[in-house]
Amino acid sequence: MTHIFIDIEGVIWPAHRLILAAMRSPYFKELFTTLPPGVSTLKINYMSPAVFNVVLHFMYTDTLLPVQLLFYVNSSAKDEDLYKLIERVLMVASRFKLDNLKLICEEKLAKNISMETVVSSLELAHCLDCRYLKEVCFQFGSKPENINEFMQSDVYAQLMQRYPELLAEYQARNTDFPPSQNQRTE
Repeated sequence: MTHIFIDIEGVIWPAHRLILAAMRSPYFKELFTTLPPGVSTLKINYMSPAVFNVVLHFMYTDTLLPVQLLFYVNSSAKDEDLYKLIERVLMVASRFKLDNLKLICEEKLAKNISMETVVSSLELAHCLDCRYLKEVCFQFGSKPENINEFMQSDVYAQLMQRYPELLAEYQARNTDFPPSQNQRTE
């Protein structure tokens, strides 16, 4: 089996080309066909070692690392740090075309939606076509106890300006949504 070394911020992981490409990731399969012969180290600049550690572990085992190992420490990380890590893993899973990991991340994020995370999760779900996570975000934002705070946040307003199709989708799902200034009421 031909080995490849993956370099993320100076941290080197040995890996098997066959496992990464043929068995797990169409992304790596495409990448390895374009690499010049003799390349033994692949430098990746768009993720942290912690994120790659989770992704590589999944590619070999089809499981997520226990929380303690996600941070290289014994669970002293805050919940919000774990949430952000899972968001980043979701982005990489989408890029690497690891559909099972993407679904696992979506489920983990959806189970922990809060007022602090709903807008960033909605944007991520929209951009990465995560239908389940998007649905959970819309449901959370439509709850009577959440709707005002959700819609009045600055982050929500910025998100809806960037993605007006999200606003239209949210309005269509939520019958209690007030009409926009561009809509006339009769």
